Amino acid sequence: MNELTSKTGKALGWSSVTEVLTKLISPVVNMILARLLAPHAFGMLATVAMVVSFAQIFVASVFEKYLIQHDFDTPTQEAQHMSVAFWTNLCLSGVLWGLLALFQTPLATLAGNPTLGLPVALSGVTLPLYAAVGVQSCHLKKSLDFKKLFYVRVVSSLTPLVVTLPMALCGLGYWSLIWGNVAGVVVQFVLLCVLSPFRPMAYYSFADLGYMLRYGVWTLLDGLVTWV
Repeated sequence: MNELTSKTGKALGWSSVTEVLTKLISPVVNMILARLLAPHAFGMLATVAMVVSFAQIFVASVFEKYLIQHDFDTPTQEAQHMSVAFWTNLCLSGVLWGLLALFQTPLATLAGNPTLGLPVALSGVTLPLYAAVGVQSCHLKKSLDFKKLFYVRVVSSLTPLVVTLPMALCGLGYWSLIWGNVAGVVVQFVLLCVLSPFRPMAYYSFADLGYMLRYGVWTLLDGLVTWV
């Protein structure tokens, strides 16, 4: 019990520091970029993000709470369920990215700017990365290993500035913001691949999938309502 209490206390500390720093980094980065970019560039990014974030809900929110909160009987069973979630997310993200690419112009028009079809399609590259990042993050959260998540989130929060700043200085406008966001997700993916012990198994079970979907449908609905 003392070990669990100590581990929980450390996790709370790292989690709190992570949230504070990332909340501070984001506005500072935006203030710096606002000096270099016209306001419409941020409006363009917001439009693209509105479309892509809708697809991200299906990739990121269905399995997360189940994997973190569920008590598995054995480590093998936990690894199997996480593998099912990983492969399902990966396949679903590929399909959603294909739909974004196929209907890029109608989706951009629906969001209010028909000229943003190509940025919407290219931003969809983050969907498969989020699919992998989500399950890896769940594993670290369930293990209360928030120290590793601290490094991942802080570095990935600073990455857009490092990428966007030189591109903005070169006059690339909203493209600098889009590629900066993509770079942040790529860095997050790479760091989690290195720091997370989770590796997907060559395993799949529709029974496990069905059980997780019954649990996760309310989380999905909550994510959709929040997006709306």
